[in-house]
Amino acid sequence: MDFYAFSFLGFLVAAAPALFFLFASFAALALEGKKWTQALPYLHVDPAYWRKPQLVRQMLVHSLLLFVALFVLAFLLSYFSQLLGLSDLDRIDALLKQQPFFVLVIAVTLSPLAEELFFRGYLQEKFGLAFSTGLFSLLHFVYGSWVEVLGALLVALLLGLYVRREKNLYPCILSHALYNLVSIYVVLG
Repeated sequence: MDFYAFSFLGFLVAAAPALFFLFASFAALALEGKKWTQALPYLHVDPAYWRKPQLVRQMLVHSLLLFVALFVLAFLLSYFSQLLGLSDLDRIDALLKQQPFFVLVIAVTLSPLAEELFFRGYLQEKFGLAFSTGLFSLLHFVYGSWVEVLGALLVALLLGLYVRREKNLYPCILSHALYNLVSIYVVLG
């Protein structure tokens, strides 16, 4: 597939999972009777947060710390899976190298936003950390890599514990997006 190829239909297909998760978060809350103004704080993305500079600085520091923690987890998982001869991350590398540019942009922008809102914002709040973490990791099985599934489990657990403690989804969204960006850069760079 051409790296720079773009088609609107291709974009919709690539964005469909993220759009589904984004829609599902707000649709479920609407069905529960929550208004838009109630939905955002419920999902731990209160817009009022941005009006307080000290909270914005704290969010940026937390985002950076979460990003570093995600990469330490990824490094350790990769190292030990290689050490045990069980690494299958070459499947992920090959898959990424086949994607057109717009798919990678979706993976860095829309997907982290939608996944964090749905899994850490809605599902975790509604059904608990174990359920949202398990489902998030199982859905990463579509990549055909058990290391990816285990990595997604660790990522979901770390981000889920953060949201449980801080009640703030912004650092999770930012660190997830940055993690995806750097991962793609490492594979393609």
